[in-house]
Amino acid sequence: MIKVKRSSIYTEVKNRKSYNEVMQNIKNIISNDAAADTVIILDFIMKMFIKEVQSLFFTDVFKKNYFVNQGFDQDEIIPISYSDPYYGTPLFIADSKKRVSIDFKSDLVVTYPWKPYSIPLAILHVCKNGYRYRKAEISAKNYDLLKFTIINHGRHHSMVGIIKGKGVIEADQIDCSILFKELETDGAYWYYQKTGAKISRVVDFRLSVIFTLGKMRSQFPVENTQYDPHLYSELAETYLSLCKKEPFHTFSELRQEIRRLEAEKEMLKIQLSNYTNKSEY
Repeated sequence: MIKVKRSSIYTEVKNRKSYNEVMQNIKNIISNDAAADTVIILDFIMKMFIKEVQSLFFTDVFKKNYFVNQGFDQDEIIPISYSDPYYGTPLFIADSKKRVSIDFKSDLVVTYPWKPYSIPLAILHVCKNGYRYRKAEISAKNYDLLKFTIINHGRHHSMVGIIKGKGVIEADQIDCSILFKELETDGAYWYYQKTGAKISRVVDFRLSVIFTLGKMRSQFPVENTQYDPHLYSELAETYLSLCKKEPFHTFSELRQEIRRLEAEKEMLKIQLSNYTNKSEY
């Protein structure tokens, strides 16, 4: 049974309200998009929220009395197991599928430093000596379908390595397909889906948003999740130029206009080729 302090009630209500507002807005803006476009949008928004959580977790450590009592276990940031409260038998466990390599330069990594006075030492050590991965000192979980990693132990040095973008670690990869079947969230708590029992409180409503976006994304076929990064860098540039002329309400409208422009471009290529061939005679 989870005991709730009176001072926490406001936070729970606020988190639940924020979660509902965010998810409703996201569902509204993707409601008219094709499946492939929806996957791209969900990927991007999920990345936005992971980066925001990363930043919040790093800077919260400097709050007054932050390190005295956080009231949650690091392992509960996104629960990977749940035991029957009466008998203690595990009702679900999202086991690690394998060990994977995580690069701070390219992968999204979150950790939760908790001692402000440990940060200067960590900064100086990593900046002067580089980030050194020691398996016995670093514990991490990679949530495969959520596309980010949480470091549970070795947080302060890892935080510095993450910010510098230098360091490679190993992490236990968690099978999120199990979590999606067993977990539910409302922005305030994590629940066991089959009974509605509370597992633990949500540390930040943005984690619930990330989890729900990952769950939504997993419902799309794998073939719809592949895209060329070079194409979408060009897409971003085209979007900026087009929006100066006319606003687009959905991603589908934008894609439709880009396809029209690409078709015109191909026609011009054909016409130019024909003109060149004629001029040779």
